[in-house]
Amino acid sequence: MHSTQILKSADFVFMVQDQEVEFTDLIPNFSVLSRLGIVSQQPSDGIGASNLIMACVTEFYNFYRHQNDFFTYPDYFSFQTSNISIDYSYFDIWPSHKNLQVERKPEKILRALNDHGIDILLVPYREPTDHVFEPATLSSAKRRIQKCFLYNTENKLPDHNFTIKRQTAPFYDSVLTVINSISDPVFRSQFLNQWREQVHPNGETIEAYCQVSMDEALKFLPF
Repeated sequence: MHSTQILKSADFVFMVQDQEVEFTDLIPNFSVLSRLGIVSQQPSDGIGASNLIMACVTEFYNFYRHQNDFFTYPDYFSFQTSNISIDYSYFDIWPSHKNLQVERKPEKILRALNDHGIDILLVPYREPTDHVFEPATLSSAKRRIQKCFLYNTENKLPDHNFTIKRQTAPFYDSVLTVINSISDPVFRSQFLNQWREQVHPNGETIEAYCQVSMDEALKFLPF
């Protein structure tokens, strides 16, 4: 699914300490070759990072909008550590093989990030824990990962250093489609009811993030 007809760069408002900034202030070296990876513990986690994912997707398509006809998707991946799966195709993480099931072990997760060349890393906030990694695994990640962001799940992020805002309506149906792809019907129904209580179709979706170092981000990998 292409979001090019739904979202434009002007749809996103980036705020740092009450000052509006540009996308490139957050990710200065972004390009069509950037490879984003979102790690999740619960299948619904990634919904809380939809604005950052779609801001990157939109920036990617800005390189192609001048072409009348194109067929391309960004090399973005989801790394899911739950046995309940979710399909982020409507976040333009497509084809569906880019939605990966990964064993919930930090070393295995970091290996998967390395194997897919991730350089923009999104990790859900949880209580941080120090993990031990194989030297070769850690060296590969440090050589390549450029930006790391903690994203908010269930409003647990205690501190943030920027927010992203967009109008809910244009992307409402796409988020709903992603939620409806959750493989477990009970979990899907419970999360859908919760989401509908919190999100109004005609309102705004504001998400908080915290940019951190790679060493800090790795403390939040699911285990």
